[in-house]
Amino acid sequence: MPVRATPICCDIHKPNLRAGRIRYMNGNTSIYAGNNRVAWVTGAGSGIGRSVSTLLAQNGWKVAASSRSLDNLDSLRTQNEEHSVTSIPLDVTDACATHKAVNQIEDDIGGIELAILNAGTFQKTPLSDFSASDMKKIFDVNVFGVANGIQSLLSKSEKLKKIAVMGSLAGYRGLPKAASYSASKAALINFVEAIRPEAAKRGVDIVIVNPGFVKTRLTPTDLPPILGISSERAAKYILAGIESGELEIAFPKSFGYLMRVARQIPDDLYYKICRRIV
Repeated sequence: MPVRATPICCDIHKPNLRAGRIRYMNGNTSIYAGNNRVAWVTGAGSGIGRSVSTLLAQNGWKVAASSRSLDNLDSLRTQNEEHSVTSIPLDVTDACATHKAVNQIEDDIGGIELAILNAGTFQKTPLSDFSASDMKKIFDVNVFGVANGIQSLLSKSEKLKKIAVMGSLAGYRGLPKAASYSASKAALINFVEAIRPEAAKRGVDIVIVNPGFVKTRLTPTDLPPILGISSERAAKYILAGIESGELEIAFPKSFGYLMRVARQIPDDLYYKICRRIV
């Protein structure tokens, strides 16, 4: 039975990349055999969300693709005209609109079994240009956009089995000049860790996805090319992680290892390292 959430708006009365080797969500059906099951992807207009949407559609899922950009959604549908991709325009910061979007998907496409809550934003926030309003904008999308999605899903989706939340390796420690973004992703990592046991009792598995640098429009332009991976490869890592039932999907492996080491560094040493960076 779904969780009965409080009404939120007026009208609510090492990854294996070989497909099919491990079974999806400990069940009998691989994620690589969509069989017309329904997946909802936010932030689907570009980057990781677009690549995940395409990979799911190519593997037989009915994909409900959400984005603020109608042009991006139209091009995504054109790109996948031989597959089932439905545009669901959405600003995830709008709780009421998010609930309506979930209702629309459930009523018009079918019960959502898999949700990829990927919508996010990045903005450098050096202390010299810091403003609370800029930080709030980042949290509104990265944190409360996810919260809106989860509340709407748990109040409506009876077929829901899996939610993947897009965190970041940047959430492991505070990163100089990216304080707001880093803090928002740290919030998501802790949020998912906190709600996962309760969600599991309801039959819903929640996984945190922590990418390193992926080549998207949000990637810093001064990033050395060797550090970034393509969004298409990132999508394969994500689906492989979902397939294997991982609690955390972190990639690329080398950068993930580096950030795990950074997590263990004593605070005073980490502070000295960061002083050299800035």
